[in-house]
Amino acid sequence: MNQLSSSDQRRNVIVNVLDAGMWLFGISFMSTTTILPVFLRHLTDSPLLIGLVPAVLDMGWFLPQLFIAPYVQGRRQYGLVLGLGLIERIPFIVFPILLWLSPTLASASPVSVAVFFALLVLRALGSGIVAPPWQEFIARIIPLPIRGRFFSAQQLVGNLLALGGAALGAVVLERYPYPTNFTICFGLGAASLMVSWGFLALSREPVVESASSGRHSFNRAYISRLREIMQTDRNFRAFLLSRACAYMGTMALGFLAVAAITRFNLSDAQAAIFTTLMIVGGTLGNVCWGPLADRIGYKMVLWIGTVLWMAALLLAVVGTVVEVTYVVFILVGMSSAASTVADLGIVMEFGTDEERPTYIGLARTITAPFLAIAPLLGGLIAQFTSYRVLMLAALPFAALSLYLLHWGVQEPRHMALSKQSS
Repeated sequence: MNQLSSSDQRRNVIVNVLDAGMWLFGISFMSTTTILPVFLRHLTDSPLLIGLVPAVLDMGWFLPQLFIAPYVQGRRQYGLVLGLGLIERIPFIVFPILLWLSPTLASASPVSVAVFFALLVLRALGSGIVAPPWQEFIARIIPLPIRGRFFSAQQLVGNLLALGGAALGAVVLERYPYPTNFTICFGLGAASLMVSWGFLALSREPVVESASSGRHSFNRAYISRLREIMQTDRNFRAFLLSRACAYMGTMALGFLAVAAITRFNLSDAQAAIFTTLMIVGGTLGNVCWGPLADRIGYKMVLWIGTVLWMAALLLAVVGTVVEVTYVVFILVGMSSAASTVADLGIVMEFGTDEERPTYIGLARTITAPFLAIAPLLGGLIAQFTSYRVLMLAALPFAALSLYLLHWGVQEPRHMALSKQSS
C-alpha cells in the first residue's frame, strides 16, 4: 500500500473529524436513546416496541458486517464508502418528508408503527452494509499512533456540535406542537447528515498495490478461515465474550429517558435536555479516552466505560429526585464515549492488517444477537415488572463483562509488540 503524504494525512484527519462532527450533530435531533423512544411513545405504549428501536439499529449495523467483509478485503474503499454512505442516508431524508406530507403517520396506529419500523430497518441495514468498508477505510487513512486521539477528536467535535443540536432540538420540541416539532427535528438531522457526507467525500485513500489473497467472496475457504480464527485466537474469543455480556448489560439504555419522563411526569422536551447531558458527558470523556487509548491501549478505556455504566444504573435505581437523573445521563454519555472510541479502535488491532476486515466482521456479527436480545429482554422486563427492576437486571451482565475483560483479555497492541520483540 502506498503511503499518504503528511499533508494528505492531515487532510484526512480534518475532513473525517468534520464528517463525524456533522453526523453526530444530525443524530442529536433523532437520538435513539432519547428522541426516538419519546416519539415512538406517541405511536404506541408498548415497552417492547420501544425496546425494538435500539435492537433494530444495533442488529442492522452489526449483523451484516461479516458477510460484507470478504468483499472489502484487499480493495479500495473510497468509492464503496461514498456510494453506500449515500444510500445509508436515504431513510433519514424520507422520514421527515413523509411526516410533513402526511402528519397522520405521527398518530397512534398500526400503519404509523409499521412505517416507522420499516424506515428504521432500512436505516439500520444501510449502516451495517457501509460499516465494514468505512472501518477499513479509516484504518488505512489514519495512522495507528494517533488513531485513539482521532476517534476522540471525532467524538469531541461531534459532541460540541451536538450540544447545539440538542439545545435547538429542545427549543423546537417545546415551541412547536406535535408532530410538527418532531418533523422539524428529523428534517434538521437529515440535512446535517448530507453535509457530513460532503466532508467524507474530501478524503484521500492510499493506493492498494496488491489484492488480498483471493478471498473476495463468502465461500468455503473463507468460512474455513473464520473457524480457524475462532478456534486459535483465544484472546479474540475472550474479547467477544466480554463484549457480548457488555451489550446484554445495556438492556436498560433505551428506557432511561422514558423511565425518567414517566416517573417524574416530565414533558417531551426533557428528552432533548437528557440528550444534552449525554453529550456533555461524552465531551468530558473524550478529552481523556483518545490519549489514554494511544498511550496504553483500548482495554482500559473499555474497563472504565463499563464501571461508569454500572454507576449510572445504580444511580437511576436509587435516585429519588430528577436532579439525580441528570447525573445519570452525564455518566451514560461518558460511558458511551468510552465504548465508542474503544470498540472501534481495539478491533482494528486484532489479527493482521490483511485480515482486519474479517476480524471486524467477526466482532460485529457474532455479538449482534446479544445487542438485539438485550433491549427486547429489557422491554419484556419493563412491561411485566418495572423500569427499576430492568435496571437492576442489567447490572449482573455489566459486572460479568468487567470480570471477563479484566481477567480474560490481553491488550492486543501489547501482544503484537511482544511477538515482534521475540
